Amino acid sequence: MGKTSFSNSNIHIFDIVEDSPFCPVEADISLDIDPPKFSVPRLASSRAKIQRALREIDVPETKITPRVCEEISKQICLAVSYPISRFKVLYDSLYPEYIGKPLDESTKYLIATKISGNLDIIKENKVIPLWENINLPIWAPVEIIKQEIFYTTFPCLEIQAFVTAGVAAGLFIRQRISRKFAKHMLRETGYPRFKPFTSEEIFNTKFTSNLMKIRGRTKMVAFSSSSSQEKHNKQLYKIRHACPLKLPVECRNCLNGLDRCPGAVHAETYTIQDCDGHRGIFSKRYAVCLKCVEREKMKRAMEMLERKKI
Repeated sequence: MGKTSFSNSNIHIFDIVEDSPFCPVEADISLDIDPPKFSVPRLASSRAKIQRALREIDVPETKITPRVCEEISKQICLAVSYPISRFKVLYDSLYPEYIGKPLDESTKYLIATKISGNLDIIKENKVIPLWENINLPIWAPVEIIKQEIFYTTFPCLEIQAFVTAGVAAGLFIRQRISRKFAKHMLRETGYPRFKPFTSEEIFNTKFTSNLMKIRGRTKMVAFSSSSSQEKHNKQLYKIRHACPLKLPVECRNCLNGLDRCPGAVHAETYTIQDCDGHRGIFSKRYAVCLKCVEREKMKRAMEMLERKKI
């Protein structure tokens, strides 16, 4: 019979029994002056891995209860090769924010984003603190998931950013910026400096932003970009200025959404329908065409301006 060797390195990490009760502590957040470098492919890969693990959860509950939160935490431990005996780190990171939320694909995506964007904290056996309790500015990678015209004294852009890592991971931020500043951001994060493009092309770009709470609301106050973020933005520019579908139309006037073209400047695909005596471009979000929506926005902006003058 052959001789076999055995050492502690052969013990499966999930089978190790703790000698004393494991009590995780909340992580300390330090003030980073220089923006860290975030890898877009690495974040996307770890998020997808956790999402796949969460799809395996089969429970009768439709909302996140303490029992479901424990099941989610253990499933994530298996996905990210973290000791299952220390699932309490994940449990304490998720419970305050997600207890009572519906157990649907949207919530699972937010959970996967929060954990994948904070794996360095988790693997130090520390609990991810709530962004609501943090008073320091932080650097975090964001994706622009929506842009639309907003009318004040002049037309500007209202953008919506989704935070993909850091203690604010999973947060949605709405912010208004000028068209000129949107172009400046694009030039600083991968777009060419001396070639023409439109401010609407900020949609679907990725960069790192300095987040700060101002009067209780989270704002993006500075920005930077890593090499992988710049690469993503440069690829967007190439697609948008050499149409892969060979359509003779500018991206901002194109009906296609992200489901049909990776260079689209809006998420959904628009349709053409009749609207109050004329043909118009329709979004699922509105009962009238987009031109009528813009007219109504401009009308409300002018009314507000007149009231301020009184």
